[in-house]
This record gives sequence, structure tokens and C-alpha cells, in this order.
Amino acid sequence: MKKILFLATTIIITFSACKKKDVPVTPAPLTTYLSKEIYPNLGTFTWAYNAQNKLSNIVFASENEAANKSYTYIVNNLDAEGKVLDATYDYVSAARADIKVVNTYTADGLLAQTRFTDLATGALLYYDNYIFTGTLIKINNYNALNARTGYSLSTLSADGKNTTETKVFNNSDVLQYTNTYNNFDNIKAAQSLFPKGIYGPLPRTNNYLSQVYTNAAGVPTTYTYTYEANTDGFTTKRISASGAINTFEYIKK
Repeated sequence: MKKILFLATTIIITFSACKKKDVPVTPAPLTTYLSKEIYPNLGTFTWAYNAQNKLSNIVFASENEAANKSYTYIVNNLDAEGKVLDATYDYVSAARADIKVVNTYTADGLLAQTRFTDLATGALLYYDNYIFTGTLIKINNYNALNARTGYSLSTLSADGKNTTETKVFNNSDVLQYTNTYNNFDNIKAAQSLFPKGIYGPLPRTNNYLSQVYTNAAGVPTTYTYTYEANTDGFTTKRISASGAINTFEYIKK
């Protein structure tokens, strides 16, 4: 009798264990991170992240050191939301002074100012102030003497997700040039993964299929692009009409 009870108990336990094993476990969703940007005739940007999957640095390997020095952009501090508070441009060339970047934000989390100082001496080099008014962003540029050197006016799309036009002026309010961005697609731009505070406040969620550059004389030049995307909907290639290809790579974790 004991043997029969033992067998029955074993069957019940085994059946229960099987039932538990049959319950599907949903894995945590993976997040996409930008890992590399490759621009012909400029260079390659390689992105790295810390154990908390926050940006730790960007290594820029230049294709032309005379025109653009190689550096590592080191993130020193992020806030709880992942916005960059301060960072360092650590240049490979000893001839180029390293630069410290400090961002400040409004109470609403908008970028208010970016200051650039000499890392070794602490001397102010230049800074930019940002003013948000509806779908318009004004960027005022200042030199080390706190004198304004120029400014730009950028218009955003109605939903605020993309920049549709940027006009650049000198300090005498003379228009220098205009960039107009048209025909946005539904592909997610690599720039949509940039943390706040890296390259200014202008948003870029999707790709524009055409860009019109108009110089100070009012002469326009139009550039057209096509794009390729991965299965997650992120841009992997931007192909210009001239045949130049910008490439973007990602990781998921």
C-alpha cells in the first residue's frame, strides 16, 4: 500500500512539475542602441555603453586628421533620465587642447545652454544659448568675451519630432544660408537614439528625402537621398544621389 501511495505521489509531483515547465516565460524586450556611424571622407563614430546601458563614450576616428582631429567624447555625468550633464573631448593629437562641455537644462528638461571650456586651464572658449518658442528654436552663439557672434532659427514639424528648416544669421542679422528639409519618411533615424545634450537641441526622429541648401545670394541647391532600414525600422544606410553612402550600425541588449 505504501508503495502504491509513493507511486501516486510521484506521478502527481511529476505532472505538476511538467505543468510548471510548460508555462511560457516572456523574455524582457531588448532595447536598440546606436553602435557605429560611418561617414565617407569624414570618419567613423563608435559608441560604447556602461553596465547600465548608458552612453559612456564615442570614439571618432577621422579619415582626414588635417581637417578633423580624432578624439574620444567621454561622458562624465548623466542625469537620471540619461541627459548628458558634462563631457570631455579628449583629442588624440597633443597639439589640440582637450575641451570640457557642460550642459544646463530648464525645469522642463529642455537644453538651455552648452558651455565649452579648455579642460586644462578652465578658460571659456565659447557657448550656445537655446530658446524654445512653440515650434521654433533659436540658438544664440557667443565667444569667450560673451559677445554674440551669430544665431540660428530652426523650425520644427507640427509634432515637434523633426527639424524642417534652419536659417543661420551673423550677428548683424544678415542671413548666411538656409537649410530646408522635406518629405520625411517613416524610418527611424539613427539620430533619434542620441541622448539629450550631445549635439544640441534640434530633433531628428525620421529621415528627410530631400534637402535644399540656399546660400546668402538666394541660390538653391537640392540634395536627394534614399534610405535602407533594418527589421526594427532603424536606418542602416543613407544613399545620396551622388552615390555617397552613410552607414549606421546598432546593438540590442
